[in-house]
Amino acid sequence: MVKESPLKLTFASRMSAADLVKLMPAEVWLLRMWLLRLQADSASLSLASDSELRNSKQMLLLDALLDWLLEFAELVDWLSLRKNLHSDSA
Repeated sequence: MVKESPLKLTFASRMSAADLVKLMPAEVWLLRMWLLRLQADSASLSLASDSELRNSKQMLLLDALLDWLLEFAELVDWLSLRKNLHSDSA
């Protein structure tokens, strides 16, 4: 298992929407892989924890945040593909 994420959360959180659209497909792939790894780490933590921690508000919020981030990565991927299609047709 990799000890460090390919992208740091601070990298993703400091980017503007305009910067996200400029991401290359490989960067979007790295972002998605990092988010999937974060989601897997969260799932393994919830499985290893007792039921009180698993049902805590913090775990529920973390799961919701990870779901949102994955949907966001898919949106960025779609936007970058759309941008590439428009630039190819021009």
